[in-house]
Amino acid sequence: MRLIEHDGKSLLAQHGLHSAQHRLLEASDTVDFTSCSVPSVLKAQTLDGKRGKAGLIERVDGSNVASKAEQLRSRLAQLGLEPLLMLEPAVDIEQELYAAVRLDGSGRYPCILFSASGGMDVETHVDRVATFPIDPIRGVYPHDLLPLLRASQLSPAQWGNVARFLARMYDVFVAEDALLIEINPLAITQDGLVVALDAKIELDDSAAFRHPQRAKLRSSAIRESTTTDLEARAAADGIDLVELSGSVALLTSGAGLGMAVVDQLTDAGMHPANFVDAPGGAGLERKVEYVFELARHDRVKAVAVFILQTAQPLARATGALIRVLERHPLSKPLVVGLVAAAAGERGMTAEQAREQLAGYGAVVVFDLEELVQELRSRVPSR
Repeated sequence: MRLIEHDGKSLLAQHGLHSAQHRLLEASDTVDFTSCSVPSVLKAQTLDGKRGKAGLIERVDGSNVASKAEQLRSRLAQLGLEPLLMLEPAVDIEQELYAAVRLDGSGRYPCILFSASGGMDVETHVDRVATFPIDPIRGVYPHDLLPLLRASQLSPAQWGNVARFLARMYDVFVAEDALLIEINPLAITQDGLVVALDAKIELDDSAAFRHPQRAKLRSSAIRESTTTDLEARAAADGIDLVELSGSVALLTSGAGLGMAVVDQLTDAGMHPANFVDAPGGAGLERKVEYVFELARHDRVKAVAVFILQTAQPLARATGALIRVLERHPLSKPLVVGLVAAAAGERGMTAEQAREQLAGYGAVVVFDLEELVQELRSRVPSR
């Protein structure tokens, strides 16, 4: 579950982390903007990022805040989003930092990310961002982070406050069962305070039963209003499925692999119709059924499946595909990528899987590049 900035900052504040005083403005609110005499910032409240690039953040004062608010609400309406805004006073910034706490997918441990130069697109510059791995049993203390801050060339006078803020961010990450807490920028003000000027927070839905208060968040209502019927039914089955606007229905064996395939398809001019977290094991057939149901939409021109099996048997994934194909034959091109380690080929080799799937009209390839090439020949690029 992603949080709008207002909810994210409120969550941080509950744990003693500073942010500017912020006020949520509903579409129905009547606001006396004349009291906004100091420079302020007006921000659209959406569940997506990159609001600055999208023109959804405006610096305002008492003379133009009403007109800017109307313009932002108009843009949100054009995008099909709720006209929800947040108003906060501008902060006198001495330095912008970048800070995040997330899970390392390959190492399977939590880590802190930090850069002494924050701002737009900093996370895309790997050389600017240092990573500090955390032992989840021990946790992290402010003094643990001093080598990280020293290497970042942050002024020694700022180490103490920043180290305490970062350590508290990790405490919030654990207490709230978060998947990501990202603050960009994290500001050091002229008077030395460390203040969150943004808050991008994603919470683990699997832990929602421990946090019943989440249902009352404005973010929860926004998510429910934008969830499609297919997404809602998949979520009820424990499947993370997000419908997208593309023309290739996509099924992969894992979220990380899915993101890699999404990137490859997009780079080739083909856009996915969905993202789904579909690891092997129990429930795989249901995941296949949801993707095949999406494939029946007119906008979908082909179905792409990419299976990477290192330990789980390839026969399981192949069997699930075939059983769904028998119940719901596809009338659109189906391209299947199969990659299996020796353990994955126990009971069925990749070549045997190709022979079986070919009987159901599937084109089977053995690497991602081939998958993209086969799809490109079947799907018009945009």
